[in-house]
Amino acid sequence: MLQKSLRVLWSSLSDNPISIIVDKLAPLQQAKDALAGPSRLQIGLWLLLALFSCLLFVNKYSEFQLGAYQDDASYIILAQSLVHSDSFGLIYSPGEPVHTQFPFGFPLLLVPFVLLTPENLDAFRLISLIATLVNCALLFWGWQVFGGKRSYWWALMVVALYALSPQIVDQSRMVMSEPVFTTFCLLALFLTERAAQHKQGRLWFLWMGIILVFVVFIRTVGFTLLLAVLPYLIWKRGLGFSRTLVLVFLVMGITVGVILLATPITGADLLPFGYVNQLNSEAAEAGQNVFLAYPGYKFTQQLGVYLWQFLIPVGGGANSDAFFASLGLPFVPLFMTLLLFGIIVLGFARWIRESGISSFVAFAIVYLGIVYFWTWDGRRFLYPVGPQLFFAFLLGCEFLIRGSVSRLPERSLVRRSIPALLSVLAVFLIAAALVKSSRLASSIVHMGDVYARTTWLKANTQPTDVIMTDQAGMDYLNGGRKTVWIADVYPSQAALWQDLEKYGVKYILVAPSPNWHAVYTPEYDVAVENVLPLLDSLVAQNHLKRVYSSPEALIQVFQVQP
Repeated sequence: MLQKSLRVLWSSLSDNPISIIVDKLAPLQQAKDALAGPSRLQIGLWLLLALFSCLLFVNKYSEFQLGAYQDDASYIILAQSLVHSDSFGLIYSPGEPVHTQFPFGFPLLLVPFVLLTPENLDAFRLISLIATLVNCALLFWGWQVFGGKRSYWWALMVVALYALSPQIVDQSRMVMSEPVFTTFCLLALFLTERAAQHKQGRLWFLWMGIILVFVVFIRTVGFTLLLAVLPYLIWKRGLGFSRTLVLVFLVMGITVGVILLATPITGADLLPFGYVNQLNSEAAEAGQNVFLAYPGYKFTQQLGVYLWQFLIPVGGGANSDAFFASLGLPFVPLFMTLLLFGIIVLGFARWIRESGISSFVAFAIVYLGIVYFWTWDGRRFLYPVGPQLFFAFLLGCEFLIRGSVSRLPERSLVRRSIPALLSVLAVFLIAAALVKSSRLASSIVHMGDVYARTTWLKANTQPTDVIMTDQAGMDYLNGGRKTVWIADVYPSQAALWQDLEKYGVKYILVAPSPNWHAVYTPEYDVAVENVLPLLDSLVAQNHLKRVYSSPEALIQVFQVQP
């Protein structure tokens, strides 16, 4: 009776649009559809996804304050240095630009915005939105290269999960390098697969060389793509292809040479000395190898919590941990993250078994393997391999679903149940991602109003005045005045006064620290707490004058008296 009821129910649904999609997801149809190209319906759905990405950007872009991430302020300031300075660096302070650990690639791409819209900082966000849309286009229209034998319905699922992911939407409203870096990685991987299939054009080496320059110099971790792509091409094309790769490296060298001649960038800016110095400093402070200091934490956090938060738009946060803890099941979140990691590994294994090793897969594996030992971590480090992770997750889920329904009585029911259940899972995750992305909190909730730090200064001081502050880059970007850092500790009042005279400081800004909090509460950082008694002492001696105070916001401005 149960079997008969199932057959009747399924046949009643067989003519609706969902069942048509389910049929297209079935394995027997995948290879045929992948070769045939996308249908009009699939193209329409992809355009709808692009529209949703734009709408989410328009709805949320102004809610993330520029400079709040601090790295975004550095990127814009570096781009300004390429236009307004003789040296590449952070030009927020008087004198020579401050050297930075950031490569030049992303700031170089921001130069058109510095030239065309120098006063409209919001315009800089467009580069992230454009890169996000290009990434969606590359994934969909290049699916025959990236997706192996899977149909364009799989492409739509991956693109939808990627484009509507809260992490991706959040990055699209920032001025951060991840979206653009991913664009150049996808372009390089597309060209790599074209060459592996003997389909490269005559100018392949030219485009590949230019793209690889930006891969390497947008983010230092871009060297992982070279580690994946070069051996892969030698393996696929043989040692004879080395001659073409030599031309690629020649183009890379010429491209870098042109950049050095046309910009203030120097040879010293090509090497990641800033990151090396930062690593050495952290290693000295920790007294141990920073890469291997916390292997357990790195596994549970980078390949567990962050992986869940990046891929799954529900759970995985503090509220989820507290919920299971209240039930006396504090181990459940860790178990779920480890299960997700296992599904991803299973998905990659199925991907390789089904389509063989591609550069798309190889890059993800090499990148994740090296990022695991990276001294920095966070969900954003998963961004460049997000498409691969979503695809592997779906493949792993399909395998588990297949195992779960394999004992159903009829083969036709089994064949249809697998794509049906996978479609339901994908639709749920896409809907959850859309809802969560539409509710992304304003950065004010977590960091306070960073623009308020410089509101009074912009209205009441001269553009040539120098400001002392605990956030030099952020306040320079939003205040339009040169800035110098408040030192962590001043041994005496005389030492503070010496700094004020040395840099020609006219005003001192005291404001709450813009560190990220679950719910923002204004509080000063250690440097400000240390300097406040000295400032009060100088006010009492008439060397400083308190010209602005907002007790609610904890913002004060002191003017240096002549």
